[in-house]
Amino acid sequence: MKLPTGRLCFTPGSQPSVAWGKLEIQLRRIGFLGPALSENAYQVGEHFFHLILFTGCAVQISLEPTEGPFCHIRFLGPFDPPRLLRGRNSRPPRCPRCRSPYRAFSQLPAIPAPRLRCPSCARETPLENWDWKHSGGLGRQFLLVEEIFPGEAVPDPKLLQALETLSGAPWSYFYQQD
Repeated sequence: MKLPTGRLCFTPGSQPSVAWGKLEIQLRRIGFLGPALSENAYQVGEHFFHLILFTGCAVQISLEPTEGPFCHIRFLGPFDPPRLLRGRNSRPPRCPRCRSPYRAFSQLPAIPAPRLRCPSCARETPLENWDWKHSGGLGRQFLLVEEIFPGEAVPDPKLLQALETLSGAPWSYFYQQD
């Protein structure tokens, strides 16, 4: 049996959450979401491969619900306060002021303090402003594309624009590997 590979995660950060129903309608309209698998999980839509761009030349992902892992989309949240998602692929985030890494990041709880003090410059900065290099993120809600290996795919700007238009806030993305 194939082991899970990871996920591509999208979040509007600590911005107020968007109702999943509205998001679902918009994502279906642009062909990102397909048929529902359960309450918060969906098969990929007909335009998925136009909105998620794969970087490899021989990418193999399963799109059909089978006994093993397959590519699908899930909604996670909303949470209050925001949650920190990271995985075994996560690297220490860098201070937005001095660029020093926060090496103790693995000790941060899933519900971290909203601000983080840099061990080098001592400046306190909102955690979501730290540079995770697409390997972790803080948010109230997450849109997850399951079974995407870190760095294997990137969102097309049209998808990020559709998410921003709906929510009124920019969305970021990162990869999480269990």
